[in-house]
Amino acid sequence: MAKVHAYIISSLKNDMPKFFGKGRKKKELLKSLPELFKRIQEQHLLSASDIPSVDGIKEKLLSCDFSKFPLLKDKLIATVNSMLDTDIADLVGIIPQGIA
Repeated sequence: MAKVHAYIISSLKNDMPKFFGKGRKKKELLKSLPELFKRIQEQHLLSASDIPSVDGIKEKLLSCDFSKFPLLKDKLIATVNSMLDTDIADLVGIIPQGIA
């Protein structure tokens, strides 16, 4: 979920104008969230269950300034992918059977 949220925030940040028309552009981006979610799902090969509710995210984004979102760093995503691929698998391997 953290990666999905990072992709969403990064996309919104990249689509914002640098100087003028931020309010109008924010409204446009909020209106087109379903298309953005679909694009992110396709670009990153995510399952539909990994994508959050549009209404839930939209409500939270109403009070945010998209231009202040941080940029997505490829190195950070690579580190998270490595953690998910190796570290989490190693942790799951040490959990005794029968505990769930």
